[in-house]
Amino acid sequence: MFRKIACDCDERVGTEINSIKMLDDINDWLAENLEEGIFKTVKVSKAYYIGKSMAQTLKWYADKWCKCRSCGTFWEIIYPDFPANGCVRKFTKGEQYVDINKKTL
Repeated sequence: MFRKIACDCDERVGTEINSIKMLDDINDWLAENLEEGIFKTVKVSKAYYIGKSMAQTLKWYADKWCKCRSCGTFWEIIYPDFPANGCVRKFTKGEQYVDINKKTL
């Protein structure tokens, strides 16, 4: 018999990670969902930012991607490097990055 996996993705929003407590809360939430099989880890394969300096191309990658097995919501985690903040971004249609031509990367 198939059991529907319950998630709380609809109740959560993306957020800025601006404290150690927030970082701990996010890590606990992710670990719980991964352990229960609600989320699966997805390999980070695309840069969320690509820019150019005088000498090189700069690419910035998320630290972790997870996808909800129940609703398909895609979660991106960028850990803080204090004093710089991190963030959790939510992509409800499972799509990560969209270029200026509105094509999913």
